[in-house]
Amino acid sequence: MTKQQSDITIIKRLIKQAIPYWGYIVCIFLLSLLAAPLALLVPVPMKIVVDNVVGTQAISGVIGHFIPDTFVSSKYSLLLFAVIMQTSIVLLIQLQSLITYVMQTYVGERLTLSFRKRLFSHMQRLSFAFHDKRGTADSIYRIQYDTPSLQNIALYGIMPLLSSLLTLIGMVYVILRLNAQLALVAFTVMPLVVLLSRLYSVRMRPYYARLKQTQSQVLGIIQEVLTAFRVVKAFGREDMENERFEQHSCDAINQRIWMSFAEGAFGMVTKLLTATGMALVLYIGVRNILAGTLTLGELLMVIAYLSQLYGPLHDVVSKVVGLQSSLVSAHRAFELIDEVPDVLEHPEAKKIDRLRGNVEYRNVSFSYDGKNDLLHDIYLTVEEGASIGIDGKTGAGKSTLVSLMPR
Repeated sequence: MTKQQSDITIIKRLIKQAIPYWGYIVCIFLLSLLAAPLALLVPVPMKIVVDNVVGTQAISGVIGHFIPDTFVSSKYSLLLFAVIMQTSIVLLIQLQSLITYVMQTYVGERLTLSFRKRLFSHMQRLSFAFHDKRGTADSIYRIQYDTPSLQNIALYGIMPLLSSLLTLIGMVYVILRLNAQLALVAFTVMPLVVLLSRLYSVRMRPYYARLKQTQSQVLGIIQEVLTAFRVVKAFGREDMENERFEQHSCDAINQRIWMSFAEGAFGMVTKLLTATGMALVLYIGVRNILAGTLTLGELLMVIAYLSQLYGPLHDVVSKVVGLQSSLVSAHRAFELIDEVPDVLEHPEAKKIDRLRGNVEYRNVSFSYDGKNDLLHDIYLTVEEGASIGIDGKTGAGKSTLVSLMPR
């Protein structure tokens, strides 16, 4: 059993594993960055309609530089420009989402396959003693269910996290430029959300590990019963195995239910905090409108940006929290990779496609405890193509003698 690795160590190992696909990952990241400027454009058509079409405000600022003169001649043409702009923004957002989704699926499946191949190959090199002690079900679970952690962290964890952080920074800058007072009021809840997410991640990490272990045990019961099905039937152990399976399955269900409650409660608290920030902005913004220091369009624009600000904030928090389960899975996968075979390959070993020739034991001794020899000074030669039988009492070392040949 390897020692617990830090999150940074696990992420570094995952990055190294994903090196062959970094070209694709960079493309996905650049595509995800387009979400930030597109999100910043979403409230602009509404501001134009409220302030410049329905209202009497003159077009000014940065927006005025991007509106062609042909659309400024009348309110109807300006309304048409706002409609076209709104439709174009939605189309671009959907195209960006579609291309990103397809590329994430392709790269994610390839990453998972390469990780599974590595674990599967390593598992076959481990000694019989490891599999006898650990059991095959746990290794199967790690290969099949823990390896997707690579794509979960690389594509659906770190990349969206960085993209959401950049979007968050962009939203903060824009809102500060629009109205610094409202921005500072809205930002008061952010440190609380970040602190809460950190506390949640630290407390929940052991529960994710425990759930993975319980699910692995359930798979182990299935594997044990199916591989010894004749024995189970012969001794009438069906009811006992059903009870054992149900007990472990219920344990996994109860753990998952408790974790879902914790996840839901955490989400509820964070959304209540952001809703409080939004309510404060609405209160102060309306007072500024009544005082004549803020227009309705500007307030709607600030609120729209705040909705998009809290969206990336929730994404950042949920990604940090959601990464805990994937980091636990990655640790379990690397734990299997870090297992060292009892017999290591010689660094200059020759690759043999097909074995031919005699099998010969020369002065072979073996002990399980390092003190008492089960086999001592064995000499044995089996000619190519010959078949022999090994006779002896139970515990004399017949299986051990044969097992030494495949190591």
